[in-house]
Amino acid sequence: MNCVAFVYKWVQGWPSADTFNQWRWEAADVFVYFSHQLVTLPPPGWVTAARQNGVKAPAAAGPTPWVQVLGTLITEGPAGRRSCERLFASEAAADRTAHQLAALAHYHGFDGWLVNIENNLGCNLLPHLLRCLRRLRLLLRERRGPDALLIWYDALTTHGTLCWQNALTELNQPFFDVCDGLFVNYG
Repeated sequence: MNCVAFVYKWVQGWPSADTFNQWRWEAADVFVYFSHQLVTLPPPGWVTAARQNGVKAPAAAGPTPWVQVLGTLITEGPAGRRSCERLFASEAAADRTAHQLAALAHYHGFDGWLVNIENNLGCNLLPHLLRCLRRLRLLLRERRGPDALLIWYDALTTHGTLCWQNALTELNQPFFDVCDGLFVNYG
């Protein structure tokens, strides 16, 4: 997985040559377009480049003949907690969140999402968050096909606390169980 942070969201390119370039698409299986905004959509140019240049290595050949491209849903700090309180306030709110994220991926032609909750979360919201993830995974499969992908970033525990596990543990297992994969901390 190649997770690249784009602070300034250069959708239309950048006039300087000192920006990030993805030169070895064939070495990537998943490309995450990431920024520290609530919702980050991969620009069409990156999605097209991944489709045109990404080729899975023969040893990893499977149903996806291209690099999968993911957007990012991220919440951080006190503002992130407030966002979570809106996004996962109830079953209905969780369902709306899942529907909107799946619709964005479908409309913009990318394969799924990296979900990164980097703030404490009230335990009352955890069931709604899990419902959202389950629903989002199902909707992505319906709209994007069997190669859709939902990845959970290891930051939040089942106690609602921000605590990186750096491995699959009982404290992040329920999130992993409703997603397609786990992206552990950078360390």
